[in-house]
Amino acid sequence: MDLPGLSEMLMNPYIQDILAQPQALAATLQQLPPAAAEVRALAARLEAGKFSRIVLTGMGGSLAALYPLWYRLIQAGYAPHLIETSELLYDAARLVTADTLLVIVSQSGRSAEIVRLIEQQPEATVLAVTNSAGSPLAHSAAVAVVTAAGVESNVSCKTYVAALAALAMISDALAPQSSDSFGWEQLHGVVEVMNTYLAEWEERANQLSQLLPSDDVILCGRGASLAAVHYSALILKEAAKIHAQGLSAPQVRHGPLELAITPIQVLVYEGQGETAVLNRRLVEDFSGAGGRAFLVGETSPHEHLRLPAVTAVALPILEILPMQLLSLGLAWRKQLEPGKFYVGSKITTVE
Repeated sequence: MDLPGLSEMLMNPYIQDILAQPQALAATLQQLPPAAAEVRALAARLEAGKFSRIVLTGMGGSLAALYPLWYRLIQAGYAPHLIETSELLYDAARLVTADTLLVIVSQSGRSAEIVRLIEQQPEATVLAVTNSAGSPLAHSAAVAVVTAAGVESNVSCKTYVAALAALAMISDALAPQSSDSFGWEQLHGVVEVMNTYLAEWEERANQLSQLLPSDDVILCGRGASLAAVHYSALILKEAAKIHAQGLSAPQVRHGPLELAITPIQVLVYEGQGETAVLNRRLVEDFSGAGGRAFLVGETSPHEHLRLPAVTAVALPILEILPMQLLSLGLAWRKQLEPGKFYVGSKITTVE
């Protein structure tokens, strides 16, 4: 593969944003404590039964980022709804009432569906996560958690990481865990782990693209790893213009396993806990049937898909890094500028 020169690559805004993610995370963590106090006040109202339901919503990568919070709330005994914002405008509009705690994630805070929703449901209590303090979403929220990712050029990366950090803080407030592995303050230690992984970004991008020769990819996982699954499928489409589909790992056994006789590649997130062994077995079974399947996680045999051992709260951040670098390598292979929007735009303003 003929790669662009290093100086040329470093002028690419998507690459610049990827490499700036550790700094975006550090800056966001530094400014979260004041917002955490406001979120804890909402948590007290939730615990006191002031809200009839919790609805989590967003579009694109913002929706994907909500998976860890969704599972945390379920594990705490709540019954939250996770649903894309477009559905709340029409078929699922009755989910949102005056006594709903509505958690909305939008990096711009001004996407078409987000603006419509806050206009359509002015009585709901909105807990917002956004990278834009001056956005309609931030202005309408009862509590706005504003991240510090800075300006982002095109495909979401550093705003996504910052949103994950904000949502980890919200998880701690709304659904406290006794285990230290979930404390959002531990994310301070992830900054250096990210820097270390990204230090070899050029080599990793090149090697990952060689590992995956086809332009058809399925990504799958379980639990909180579904955030990385759906985010990664989205950015591979956006940044590298390939067909990528996100599924839960169990769903692969219910039909898509037949794709083992095709050139499609399957990337399986290992995750943590008791389901990790099931995810590893899926890689073995898909590969055993003649397919190309690869594990993404702590025990992956592939160097550039192997992740450092981290706590549960940090894993969703680390899981996205290989796929971001893969998107670079695949774009180079197709002789495309990584991350450039040829049809769409950074902010979606039309439903």
